Amino acid sequence: FLLLGHTDKEIQDWTQIQNLLGRLGKDSVRRRCYELSPLHIVVDKAHEAKDILRNYDLIRVSEISIGLAAFYSWAVTMIEEREKLLESQRKIEC
Repeated sequence: FLLLGHTDKEIQDWTQIQNLLGRLGKDSVRRRCYELSPLHIVVDKAHEAKDILRNYDLIRVSEISIGLAAFYSWAVTMIEEREKLLESQRKIEC
């Protein structure tokens, strides 16, 4: 949810996360994930999410939930893409 622009305060507890997961239409998590461009991810949020995800791996997450594994894979991919874009931007600036 950090990658989607939510603050730490908005995702403090399970009830808040369930509320976000239950949204429909243009506010649905699925649609927002699909439409998010790595360019629009705040770099600090990508780093924060990476630090959190560092404690997990796909196998461990898959054992918990297939849906969670899909979300985990999406998040890892988006973080990697954002890092690549940042590196490209730095090379252009030099």
